[in-house]
Amino acid sequence: MSFLSVFESVKKATKSFRTPQFLVCLVIAAAMWYLNRLNATYINEIIVPVRIEGVYASGERFSNEYFNVECRVRGNGYAILLGRLFPRAKSITLSAGDVVITRREGDTFYNINIGSLERAIASRLKGLELLSVLDNAVRVDAVNYAEKMLPVVPDITLNLRGQYMQVGKTVIEPCSVLMKGDAAVLERLNAVYTQEKSIKSLRNDLVGIIDLVPVESVSSSVKNVRYEIQVEQYTEVRFTKPVEVVDARKNNGEATGFTVIPASVTVIFNVAKNYYNDFKKENVGFFVEYDGDSPEVPGREHEYEVKVKGLSPGVQIVSVEPAYVAVFENSVTK
Repeated sequence: MSFLSVFESVKKATKSFRTPQFLVCLVIAAAMWYLNRLNATYINEIIVPVRIEGVYASGERFSNEYFNVECRVRGNGYAILLGRLFPRAKSITLSAGDVVITRREGDTFYNINIGSLERAIASRLKGLELLSVLDNAVRVDAVNYAEKMLPVVPDITLNLRGQYMQVGKTVIEPCSVLMKGDAAVLERLNAVYTQEKSIKSLRNDLVGIIDLVPVESVSSSVKNVRYEIQVEQYTEVRFTKPVEVVDARKNNGEATGFTVIPASVTVIFNVAKNYYNDFKKENVGFFVEYDGDSPEVPGREHEYEVKVKGLSPGVQIVSVEPAYVAVFENSVTK
């Protein structure tokens, strides 16, 4: 009998089994067989991500990054399959005292004793029995460690309804956080910022929680902060008053013998409704700081910026007209 005739005979015999229902049942049977086999105990190799936290030696600490350790383990097939497909599911965090480390002079990394690493992983590896660490050498980077208290700066943009204003600044609690980590990174940081947030059509007080922007190689004492925004309706108020001259060269700050052009300026304020009765014209003053040197703005000879003093809470400056005045010294009182 030729090969071709044998092939045709087998093809005819199996034709009735090549239906969609048969194929589905075949796949289900194969999956059930495979899942049943996973119940058995196996020995295999997996990758275990490990990181070490804490300070060691002379003010240094380990890098906060995970490093991979190749391990031989024994356990249920499901647990081994999970460890091979999703290594982070078996990730382990150790402390500096859990392992024995050494470092040669001039190196920027530590060598971890394999025996101490095996014991530390074995005590924390869940669902599997560690047989051995297969790596001959494991190294971890170290950085100079420092701590620093930094203020929290909100990155919140407000779009208020008409005739509404924010009263005071956005309140952040806690207003500062403790940052720990790489000393070189902390040295460059002057503040910690919140995530960007845009709030539209606000007309009521608002309280919420907002996350901080993470900083690489540095950890924060908190991950988020509380913010509070006070909003009220406002009334527009306009004052016109003379401009005083404060002589920055004098200890007492007083000055006489100056000519100011123009002598008075007009300032427009937004005053929150609940603060309107506390906003007194006589408590508000307009002044310039005169030092006799070059003008504050290049090209505007003798001109100084008008500043406002005596503002109470719930008051915002809308405009100052004019924003600069010319100051001429006639005589100085000794």
